[in-house]
Amino acid sequence: METRDIHTFIIELSGLYDNLNKCLQEDNCSSDLYRVFRQKEYQDVYGKLKNADIESLILGILANSLNEKILTRLRILIDVNIQIYQTRRKDFDNIDFYKVYSLQEEYLFSNKFTELLKDKEDIKNFSYPTNLEKEMLLKENQQETNQLKNQKAEYFITGAWIRENYYSKINKLSCSFFSIINSTFPVEKEKKEILRNNTILKGTEFISEILPEIEPGMIFRTRMFEKFLALERKLVTDTYLKQENLNKELNWISTHENRKPDIKRLVTFLTGLISNNYFLPNKDPKIKTFFESRYHITIGQNFERKRREPLLMEYKVVFHDYPF
Repeated sequence: METRDIHTFIIELSGLYDNLNKCLQEDNCSSDLYRVFRQKEYQDVYGKLKNADIESLILGILANSLNEKILTRLRILIDVNIQIYQTRRKDFDNIDFYKVYSLQEEYLFSNKFTELLKDKEDIKNFSYPTNLEKEMLLKENQQETNQLKNQKAEYFITGAWIRENYYSKINKLSCSFFSIINSTFPVEKEKKEILRNNTILKGTEFISEILPEIEPGMIFRTRMFEKFLALERKLVTDTYLKQENLNKELNWISTHENRKPDIKRLVTFLTGLISNNYFLPNKDPKIKTFFESRYHITIGQNFERKRREPLLMEYKVVFHDYPF
């Protein structure tokens, strides 16, 4: 595997796991008709994961003498995936996949059978000029009914994916991937705990290992990064940020009265940027990662869309003198 292919493989698989983890966390585990759409999503993900050759990836990294750190984000995402399954296993196991299939089957075929049955009764009760004509129509109706029964029987086979527990299947693959990676590149006990908790330790060199490199061009719209830098300088002036003179690193220093980091204030600022179209669409995970790395702080779930929505008006008050 070429170096370029290795990086592409890791980026694509990391993106897949990132989206999958969000789906699993938000999954309401219902056994209704909506579950069919979820099953289709999980079926597609499972197919991609099944085709992901992790062993070739590992061999490619070794053959090209690449730093194992390029696997850090992927390793974290896989570990988080395993944790989600372990935490929500009862929820996933309680889904009645056969009930979901029955609902889908009824949705696809029930009305058609009802219509054919109604047509059959109408034909029987209608007075035709000859019995031959009535018999021909009844025969056609029976043929259509038999054809529909065959379609239903065929769908039981082709729709087997609706009855599959992809949660368990995906978990087995994730455990296998995690084992392969860790057996080749063991994680020290201290770092393994960081991976397990999916946290960032401020002030340690490991922060650079667990955060992927996100360039401004990957999240900002054209010319908006330059405009953002002007706002960022004001954040420093207003003591939200502190800039170290020697290495020019930025640290988010705004705190609550209890001296804990004021994450909400940072998310409020980011909400202002989002509201004013600073970023490319659908970049939430990369935006969060970019600022966690840039400001050496953990934002975590505070950046979720539902938590940002109440801040849409608040940012105009808190940062009223910022030229967004």
